[in-house]
Amino acid sequence: MEQTGASREGELAALALSRNRLYDGLILSTVGLGPADTDLLKVDFPVVILGERIFDGLVDHVAMPNVEGARAATAHLIERGCRRIAVVDGPQRGEVDVSSLRHDGYREALEDAGLPFDPELVVPIDALTMETGAAAARRLAGSGVAFDGVFCVTDTVATGTLRGLADCGIRVPQDVKVIGFDNIAEGAYLVPSLSSVDPDHALMAGTAVGFLAKRIAENGKNKQVAREFISRFSVVARESTGG
Repeated sequence: MEQTGASREGELAALALSRNRLYDGLILSTVGLGPADTDLLKVDFPVVILGERIFDGLVDHVAMPNVEGARAATAHLIERGCRRIAVVDGPQRGEVDVSSLRHDGYREALEDAGLPFDPELVVPIDALTMETGAAAARRLAGSGVAFDGVFCVTDTVATGTLRGLADCGIRVPQDVKVIGFDNIAEGAYLVPSLSSVDPDHALMAGTAVGFLAKRIAENGKNKQVAREFISRFSVVARESTGG
């Protein structure tokens, strides 16, 4: 187990140095690598990708239900009476990543409910942190754009968003309802406690280890068949959406 710093360089190093460090296989959580790096995954040891389904080719993959979970989170806000729902997410660069997939789910939920998509309710941030989440909330509150709900693409961003809304005198959930994604443990202890999408991290981790152990046991057999798994999820309703 090693930290890659969520950087392309760190992830490339993990791939390149695995044999030197006597790994039997690698579970790689990709953040910095993208579709153009597919060929770099053609190594002579088993690799399981943990994260978004952005790579073609014969590689085992365990994914979060990003689109489905984001759609359910936004639908939850709609069910709670929200009609002007903002989304705080990363920049949309035309690449498939966490932000783009969850943004797609947000838009699908609006369409399902017959609500118009308003670009003024999209608040992009450069990094998914509490600091940027708080700044985004303050920016949104000061923009004059009406909103009664906020979907944040991660709980970390949602935590900052709660702080930013409080700084502006906006009450959650009375004035604005907020939901995040990931169901981190800290969310249950915030004031108000944070509603979130729980993608069942334990199931994802167990499946990834199972895939890797099977590949190691097969010792190079069945390499022409890629295994795929998308985790189940649930919406955990807490105080930030009136739960």
